[in-house]
Order: sequence, then structure tokens, then C-alpha cells
Amino acid sequence: MPTTAFAPSFTGLPLTAPLPQGPLQGPLRQGPLPPPAAAGKVGADAAVLGGVACRITADKATKPIGRLGKTECVLYPFWGLLAAALTGVRGAQLPAMLRDVPSAGILATCSFRIGIAMPVLAALEAGVAIARFVKVVRKRGRLDARLRDTAADHTRCEAALRQRLASRTEAALPAERAVRRQQRQALRDDGSLDAFLLYRHSRAERGDNDGKLFSSGLTLARDAVVQGVAASSGVLQVLSRMLPTVAAALPWTGIAGCAASVAMSTAQIVTGVMQWRDSARQRAALHQRREVLRRSPLAAALDGLERHGAAATVCKAQPLSPRRQRIVGEADPAQLRQTADFYRTVMQYCDSQIGEAIESANKDVRKAGLRIAYGAGTLGVNGAVLGLTVAALTTVTAATAGTGLMVVGGVLGLCWLGFAVYRMVKWVKSRRALRDAALTARQVLTPAAGNDAAASKAIAAACAQLDAGNAADHRHLIAARVMQHLQARGSAQALAERSLARALMRTLGADAEVVAAIESAQTPEQCRLAIKLVLRHLDGRCIDPGREQEAVSTRDADGASEPPGKAPDDAQRDVQSDVRDDRVPLLHRMAATASAS
Repeated sequence: MPTTAFAPSFTGLPLTAPLPQGPLQGPLRQGPLPPPAAAGKVGADAAVLGGVACRITADKATKPIGRLGKTECVLYPFWGLLAAALTGVRGAQLPAMLRDVPSAGILATCSFRIGIAMPVLAALEAGVAIARFVKVVRKRGRLDARLRDTAADHTRCEAALRQRLASRTEAALPAERAVRRQQRQALRDDGSLDAFLLYRHSRAERGDNDGKLFSSGLTLARDAVVQGVAASSGVLQVLSRMLPTVAAALPWTGIAGCAASVAMSTAQIVTGVMQWRDSARQRAALHQRREVLRRSPLAAALDGLERHGAAATVCKAQPLSPRRQRIVGEADPAQLRQTADFYRTVMQYCDSQIGEAIESANKDVRKAGLRIAYGAGTLGVNGAVLGLTVAALTTVTAATAGTGLMVVGGVLGLCWLGFAVYRMVKWVKSRRALRDAALTARQVLTPAAGNDAAASKAIAAACAQLDAGNAADHRHLIAARVMQHLQARGSAQALAERSLARALMRTLGADAEVVAAIESAQTPEQCRLAIKLVLRHLDGRCIDPGREQEAVSTRDADGASEPPGKAPDDAQRDVQSDVRDDRVPLLHRMAATASAS
């Protein structure tokens, strides 16, 4: 794994060791380590966040293709070439059979020899399906073990975070704030915060793994079980042609092979129906998530940025006490507007991420439809061949019809293999996009080289130039910037940044305990897990359509609590009114306003 010039204490390199050279790494000046954080400090330095973000992007972009992926990259193009050759030979065999010329026998022998490789390739594909299923099952086992190991510490940390959130008061005495700092430091020192972040990240990963388990299970049943039987039947047919004793002992091999092909076509149809149903369900859930995002209080507040101004937008995005509203009003208007523009761009990015997920679900639905059509077509062909085989017709017409059916089946198979190769090429292009994102992050962060002020300035400068078109290339920098805002303290601008960052995370489905844990992350490992959680929320995967997106209580929002039972203040009522009265998709207007400005 390539390393970065940030935080070498967690790269496993000594401070004076030269950095290894990689495809994304040039000779970098090794900067000094950032000074140790003060006890009870709220969060991490920008240099640590930058280093972690850079390492995550490099890890994703430079991760080599596994053996299974390499096998598929060779298998499907080679299989497609053989299928094209076999279909071409059988196509040339048809007119030769009709004219009864000597070349028909030569072409039949050539077709048989090419067809010998087909059961071998099918067996190889079955092996890949088994290996992928085993890989997913093993990962699920690791995630379950990790969840069991961190469950107790997660519960303890969650209770402590909930207690700290409940004890937040705006006019806290210095002694109370000191106690909270000690509690926060204790969570870091005893590993509870690491366990909490690891548990939440592992739980989210397990949800993703369950979806992969469903998909790989379908593939296993089709490509390993059903196709394994078909490949075995194909091997028996080859042996029957080559060894007369096998043909005499097993006269039913031809019928068994045709029956196995019919079963394979049926399995394609069943797989397509189940994938279509699953993709349609995912698409409906994504549409609900997008609707929830567009009608959230944060979207309503950012939509009125030009009308109400930056300070009012911050106060509308999340309820603030009157005192904190006055503090936000004292912030520099230009910086406040820049922060609000950043979060408007982030909301547009989140909306576009859900849109891309919807488009991916639409493609999955179309792919499932193509699989059903392919299965239905091959089912008709294989069923007809099975009928001819059972009838045991020996006429020239029957032989010609059988060869013609095999040509049609070969064309269908060739089209499906070509589609598989096309999807593989798209996958390779997506890996290149990850590499480009890693290059972008390194170009921004590498010059800072461990300098906290320079790293903070580099992240801020990159995020200030964001727009809807290039946000995807800066997603890791966006996550680092959101973490910086969550951990900001000590000024009116910091209060505004923290309020908008909390409103964003709560809008994207994070609970108050997760937000508090991200705020407290300080070590490189804690920051790595926290940034991954932020990235997961930015992708829109944590929005719960079943949960009403209401404005968060003042106590959870900023610690400036009103007494329990008190009615919402004016800012909260304004937000609720905006969400209740506005029925136009808010992010569409936000995008139009941004392009106009």
C-alpha cells in the first residue's frame, strides 16, 4: 500500500526513512510529525485528517485486481472468441450440409474440437462463482466476529456519548467543561471510541455484504450448481464421441446434455426475475431517500440563502438558541457565505450521488430484463434441440435443423458474453476514476507535508473551488472538511461551521452519538474510521426514508439547550414551516441558483 507524507507514525516508517515510490507517489519531502494533541482536545489536526484522506484515496486507487478479477478478465474475452469461432464454423457448416459437400465433415470435426473447450470454460466459471461466494461468506464471518468483539465497548461508549449529549448546557461552568474533556479523553485512551467507530463502520459494511451475499448466492446456484451439471454432461458427450465404449455404456448423454442446457436457461430466467425484483426494490428506496433529502430542513434553509443571507441560513439549518444566533451574526459575512455555499454544493453532490445510484439501479433492472430475454431465447432453442434429441431423428432435415438451432443458440450466447465483456470494461474505467480522485487528493494535500496550517489551508482552498461538476473528484477532501467543521471551536465562524456540519450529518441519517464520536476522533485510526463513516453518509446510503427529517433539537445540535418541554424557538418554527409549505424539489432550485450566480 503506498504511503503519504502525512503522519508517518502510522505508516510504519521511521521518521528518516525515504518514502517508497509508487504509481501515484513522487519523491516527497518528509515533514515532521504534528505535535501531540492536548489532553481533552476536541478533535484532530488538519495534517492528520489530510494524511488519512490521502491514504484512503491511494488505497482505493492502487489496490491491485485480485486473482478472481484477473481470471474473469481473461476468461470472458477468451470465451467470447471461442464462442464466435464456434458459431462461425457452425454457420459455415449449414450450407455445406444442405449441399452435401465433403467440407461438411471437416467443419463438423472442427466444431467438435472447438466445443471441447466449452465445458472447461464453464467449469472455470463455476470455480470463480464458488470462490466469490466463499470470499463473501468469509468476510461476513470476519465482520460478525468484529461486531461481537466490539459490541461491549460500543455499548459503553454509546451510553457515555448519550450521557454527555444530555449534560450539554450552554452556560456550563468551567468545572463541568473540564469534566467533559476528561470524559472525552478517557473514551479515547481506553479504546472505547475506536470500538464505537469500528462497530458502526463494520455494521454498515455488513449491510453491504448481505447484498453481495444475495447476489453471489444466486450466481453460485446458477454458475456452479446448474452449470456444473451442464459442464459435466458436456464432458460426457465429448467422451462419448471420442470413446465408443463410453457411448455404449452411457447412451443417454445427449439427452442429459440437452436437459442440463434447458435447466441452465431456466436458471438464467429465475436469476433475472429475482435480480429485477431486488433492483426495483432498491430503486424505489433510493427515490424515497432522494425525496427525503430534498425536503429536509437543511435543503430548505440553503434554498433561501440568497433571500435571507448566510447568517439566517445557518440559524434556519439547525435550531440555535438566541444567544448563539447572535454569535453567528457576528461572524464575517464573506466567510459565512463561503461556508454556506460549500454546504449547498455538498447537498447537490449528495443528491447527484443518489441520482447515480438510481441510474445504477435502472441499469440493473435493464440488465435483469436482458438476462430474462436471454434465458427465454436459449430456453426455446435448447428445448427444441432436446425435442430433436429425444425423437432421435436421423434425417438430413433434422440434422440441419439441429445445427441451425445450435447456431442461433451460439449467437445468443455470443451476445451475452459480449455484454459481460462490456460490463468488465466499464468496471476498469471506474477503477481509473478512483485513480484520478487519488491523484487529485495527493496534488492538493502533498505540498502541505505534515504542516497543520498548510494542510488546513489546502483543504479549505480545494473545497472553496468545488462545484457540482468536480465534487466527485474531491469527495475525500469534502469528508475531511466536514470533519474539520464538526471539530471546529472557539469563534463565531466555528459555531456556524459546526452547526451546518451537524445539520448535514443528521440530514444524511447520522444519529447524535455518531456525530459526537466523529467530533471526538483524534488519532489517525479514529480519523480513518470517522472519514469512512462521513463518506458513507455523503453517498446517501444512511438516509432512512421511514424516519421523518425534522429539525434536530437544540440540545443535540449545539449543546445550547433549552429546558426540556419548552416549545421550539422561532428558528425551529421557521424551518418546520419551510418544510411544510414548500412542495417544489429544493435541490433543483439550489442548482439553478448556483448556475445563475
